[in-house]
Amino acid sequence: MTIECAGAPRDVGFDQGRACAAQLRLEFDRHSRWERLRLRAGRGDPHTVRVALDLLRHFPHQAEALEGLARGARVPRVWLASRLAHELGGASLPEASEAVGAAVRGSQSAEGSLLARSVATESFARRVRPDGGFGSVELTTSWLTSALAGVNERGLALVCVPGSSESVGCAAPAVLLIRDCLQQFDSLEAGIAWCTDRPVGGRATLLLADSQGEMAAVELDGDARRVRRPANGLWVAVSGSATREAGDRLEKSLAEPVTAQGLARATVQAAESDGVVVDPRRRRLGYARGTEVAWVSV
Repeated sequence: MTIECAGAPRDVGFDQGRACAAQLRLEFDRHSRWERLRLRAGRGDPHTVRVALDLLRHFPHQAEALEGLARGARVPRVWLASRLAHELGGASLPEASEAVGAAVRGSQSAEGSLLARSVATESFARRVRPDGGFGSVELTTSWLTSALAGVNERGLALVCVPGSSESVGCAAPAVLLIRDCLQQFDSLEAGIAWCTDRPVGGRATLLLADSQGEMAAVELDGDARRVRRPANGLWVAVSGSATREAGDRLEKSLAEPVTAQGLARATVQAAESDGVVVDPRRRRLGYARGTEVAWVSV
């Protein structure tokens, strides 16, 4: 599935909410009656409240998009905030605990820099045409304003490999950085600067690449940031309880020179899950399931 979203942040969220309304309401209705009443009353647990406040403080456009998403789907905003708080970054959850990401550049790649990661949640492609920003194609979930991976019309690409959400500072998860970067920036350096300066919480690795073949990794651990610039070859990032074995399997399964199709399939096989590959030179994103890769272009 590919959905189309356009306009101001609330409009983008509203478009996504309408497209995903049936799925979101079905998931919301699985809660008990009392839980639904609590959420409709706007009462969230302490961690959700922290995340919602930091979302508004540090990512105001995505806070607006979340409001639009809730209106479009006719579900409580606090429920969507709760999913953001607990499903992307919680150390005990599959999406955070088993993620494997990879970046390929230079002589090992036949198609310039490529990014990939495993995907443990149900996700889909989204095209975004924001007012006053760059258009992009992204892999996201029904309840997420940001993206797990994406590339914009200028060839800037990002992938997030999330880890633990435990943090004593900012509670907003690092995955939110992807949407801001894709909308605002046309260069790798600008994306790196944003990812190193913007407050986020928990642990994560952000992989960045551009259409010129350059690549970088930003490792985040609360307020601490480390930028790595991998030399020619393959860079593998694992997080949470994902073992190095998955990364080793990925490295060993890649044949040189690496193609986007080959990287997508290798990621699926190594992580034993679905996967996504981002090709900044061609401004496209591929969702891999088994041996099949479905491509969507900006």
